[in-house]
Amino acid sequence: MSGQKRSKRIIKLVYKGVILSKKNRHIISSHGAVIPDAKARANESDMIQQFIVQLRKYGITDVFTMSESERCIKARAKHTRYFVRFDIYAGDNIRRDLDNQATTLFDALVKAGALADDSRKFIEGFSAYDGGVDKDNPRAEIAIRITEDE
Repeated sequence: MSGQKRSKRIIKLVYKGVILSKKNRHIISSHGAVIPDAKARANESDMIQQFIVQLRKYGITDVFTMSESERCIKARAKHTRYFVRFDIYAGDNIRRDLDNQATTLFDALVKAGALADDSRKFIEGFSAYDGGVDKDNPRAEIAIRITEDE
């Protein structure tokens, strides 16, 4: 990769709403599978839809043209790496784990096409910050630094 030009760009996304952790909101099927409950699935679907609208503004439309595995192949070919920062503003003082909220956000970002995958092959690091309580505007502000070969 010596002499290879690397490009960096930052995209900023905002999820407007409370983040429900899929890890803490689940049911166990009769076969023992852990399945997010209806509220957690609806919350994730809302995140995905909000992210897709914002990604279109950045010209990122891979979610419509490629499968997740095709996005991974493309990202590997370009040696794509992501650093993700989450600033999470809660709507109330109920105890929530930042790591579980970050996991839920990562899953939605992958499904929306903002990230090829959330494995260590692509994520070079991430940070999650508690922005405090904002009762009128609970949200997650997300900054993704994308580094890849040109």
